[in-house]
Amino acid sequence: MNQAAEGRETERIQQIQSSIETVTQTLRQREAEVEELKRSLAGLQSELATLTNQGEPRTTTITASRPAGQNVEENKSNLADCLRTIRKADLNEVKALANPPAKIRLVLDLVYGILHKRIPQPTWQEVKSMLGDSTFLSKLTSLDPNAVPEDVKRWTREQINAQGLDVESVQKVSRCAANLSAWLIAASA
Repeated sequence: MNQAAEGRETERIQQIQSSIETVTQTLRQREAEVEELKRSLAGLQSELATLTNQGEPRTTTITASRPAGQNVEENKSNLADCLRTIRKADLNEVKALANPPAKIRLVLDLVYGILHKRIPQPTWQEVKSMLGDSTFLSKLTSLDPNAVPEDVKRWTREQINAQGLDVESVQKVSRCAANLSAWLIAASA
């Protein structure tokens, strides 16, 4: 074999090795996605089993707005109503997502903002940390909406309207996020 042929063969071997590395990286990414989907499926199967064992699916009637003059305790009661069907498994399922759907992410960003009483720009890591907080649901339930600055509530309402984050449309993506969306609507009213 001459040098030119050896050079072409070496180049071809390097191209094949590069292709193998690319395919291997893609395969690892897909394996991680499959594992994430398996965790999500396990959570959904658990939820289905729970609902099946209880007979009728759980439903919650949500009041999205509050009448003028409603006191703080009534406000907290409305917020708590929105959260009654959220379980830790639901939060873990959402938290396990590496790249959540846009509606879920926006709902969680807005929840973060209401809880922190500022217009939010959290990282996904900060949102996951919020979801993993053992007191997360109690913080949501005990929030006094009157303590949230009006500009934060107004901005949240604008985002809910502009992004179509009504409970029904979010429900198509995630039951957990839909309940959090209802909570957002009540908390930002």
